[in-house]
Amino acid sequence: MTGNATVLRREWVADRLVRPALITAAIVVTGVGIFTQQVHVRPLTTVLFVLVTLFALASFLPWDRIPQRPSRWQAPRARSAAVSRTPSSAPRRRR
Repeated sequence: MTGNATVLRREWVADRLVRPALITAAIVVTGVGIFTQQVHVRPLTTVLFVLVTLFALASFLPWDRIPQRPSRWQAPRARSAAVSRTPSSAPRRRR
């Protein structure tokens, strides 16, 4: 992490406090609105509300601290990229 301490503190407050509070408030207000008012297609609305709520709650997870595992296609992709950059495939000069 680089930067001014004030900027870092502001980013931390925005990332750890403001964003979760706004997401939670939006979920609560929308949920109360959906379930207290008449909705035309309640099953569809309920399913979509639950899906969006799950995605919003998943945004609380610390994704930057989850270790990245190499995929099983990472090595073959690297090999094919290395082969495609061989000198034989380099653009030829016009004479």
